[in-house]
Amino acid sequence: MQAHAVEVQALRDAQEALTKELTRTFESRESDLLREKAEIQARLDEVSDANTTLSAESARLSLEVDSSSHEVQETQARITQVDQDYADMVHRVHSLQTTEANSEEDVSCLTIALDDALAEADRLRQELDELNASASQERSDLLDANNTLRSELDNATQELEMERTRSQSAAARFADETLILTESRDSARADFEQVCRDRDELVNTLYLELEKERADTSRLSEEIRSLHQDRDDAHANEKEETQRISSAMESKEQELSIAQAQLATAQSDFELSCTLLTQDISNLEMERDALQVTVTMLEEEARDAQRQKESDLQALRDEHDALLLRQTEEVKAEMQTTINDLQASLNAQIDEHSRQLRASERSKEREIGSLRREKDELQRGLEATRTGRNQMSSDNRDSQARPSESQVERDGPNPDILGEPVLAELSDLRRQLNDAKETILSKFTQIEVLRGESRAALRRKTRETETLKTEMLAQVKDLQAQKGELSRRVSEMTTTLESKEEKIKSLCEQRDNLQVERDSLKQELESIRGRTETSKSRPSALPIGSHRLGGSESAGHAMPEQPPLPRQPPMPRLPPMPRQPPMPRPPPIPRQPPMPQLHPTARPLSQVQLVNPFFTLEATSGTSGASWRASSSNAGGRS
Repeated sequence: MQAHAVEVQALRDAQEALTKELTRTFESRESDLLREKAEIQARLDEVSDANTTLSAESARLSLEVDSSSHEVQETQARITQVDQDYADMVHRVHSLQTTEANSEEDVSCLTIALDDALAEADRLRQELDELNASASQERSDLLDANNTLRSELDNATQELEMERTRSQSAAARFADETLILTESRDSARADFEQVCRDRDELVNTLYLELEKERADTSRLSEEIRSLHQDRDDAHANEKEETQRISSAMESKEQELSIAQAQLATAQSDFELSCTLLTQDISNLEMERDALQVTVTMLEEEARDAQRQKESDLQALRDEHDALLLRQTEEVKAEMQTTINDLQASLNAQIDEHSRQLRASERSKEREIGSLRREKDELQRGLEATRTGRNQMSSDNRDSQARPSESQVERDGPNPDILGEPVLAELSDLRRQLNDAKETILSKFTQIEVLRGESRAALRRKTRETETLKTEMLAQVKDLQAQKGELSRRVSEMTTTLESKEEKIKSLCEQRDNLQVERDSLKQELESIRGRTETSKSRPSALPIGSHRLGGSESAGHAMPEQPPLPRQPPMPRLPPMPRQPPMPRPPPIPRQPPMPQLHPTARPLSQVQLVNPFFTLEATSGTSGASWRASSSNAGGRS
């Protein structure tokens, strides 16, 4: 009985210990599961927050990419504008350099032609002086014979002088027309110097002619008086002198007819050259119109090419943006798919563990129910043996029960009481719980790795964006610096052009003033020539028998001596033009299309020959531009 009581007490103690152990195990497992569930929920929240953060960062990166694309477009537009401005500036610089080179060549050629023309004019002036001297000698010989013949010879000389004046005026008009045609090539200085030299030479020539005419007039007056005194002595040789005078008159008439024919030939050549020059000018205008049409077509083609280039560039940018957007969407979709897969696997594992826990709880409840039934049976057995236990002494029960309690505390729950299946199930549950923890930790590790990779990719893209922005800003600064340099050069060139235009205007004003002075000098020359002709015609009007008058009477018909004209001071020379610094070398000009076909009868500018009675201007063309070559010619048409 005592052994049975001890066994029952041991069973009760074991049952209580098992109940406490199961309760503690269930509570600890429940707390662990709740804590793990809370951790899993917290990690799921962190994953959701990370997903939200990634979405926000993706949106921010998309905005930054859009802004960067917009900035790239603006920068490309600025680069295109600056390139166009630079091309226009280079074209303008090249045109200015070409104009300056052509102007310098034309000025040098015209200077050479002017020197040749001046030399030819000096030679012709010397010949004219010789002719005037010979004419004066012959006129004195003719005046010795007959006053009527002298008057006719004077008329012929006056006609020759008038023809020479007309030729000189025609040459001056032609020179003025030539200077007007070349005025656009900056030849105002040459015009000014030419006008100054012409004025000085004209004043000197007029002064010398007036002095000579005065001397001739006084000498003729003395010769007339001597002729009237010696006429009776020379009457015997009148027939011989008359024949000699007739032969001289015939020779002079022949020379006069030859001179008139040469003058007519020179005038016809001059008119023909003017006609050819007008035709060449019209042909050049046609060529200019054709060139303008060609330039317009080339500009239109350049604009079309620029528009095509811009459209291709825009298409490439759109394709790049679409590719970048597609890659971003693919990365987002992959990350979202990975996160969804992880969440699904975690939820599946949590559900599986929950089902396993519920199944284990149900099995434990069944085991607890069976243990309770066994407990009830034991209690009924204990109630049946209660009478026998009461008879035992408390000392014996204590002495027998205490070693059993210490044994239970020392050895733990009895495996025979709990059973091997329960312990195996508990070990399986612990192992599954550890496996689930390891799986969840590995999944969280993968999530952390993916998060780190996404952050690294975002940082890399951010660095690339910053680098691109820095490069774009550097390019923009360089372009702004180039634009500033071009603006400075344009301002300098504009200032230089304005100064040149002001100088040209001042030279034009001086030229106009000189033309006015030249016209006034021409008027004075005409008036002086009129007075000279009047003074020459007075002696010829004397009667034949006037030699019988006294010396005082004949002296009254002499031309009164006129005071010499004041010598005009030479015009001041203009200061030399300042030499401009060399311009930067422009890029090569693209090959132009062929020129349009001219009229079959038209002559090119390289074959234009400007005919003048005194000198000839021949235009020759070369690689460096048009130039003028002057060749001298005398009054007889020799070149």
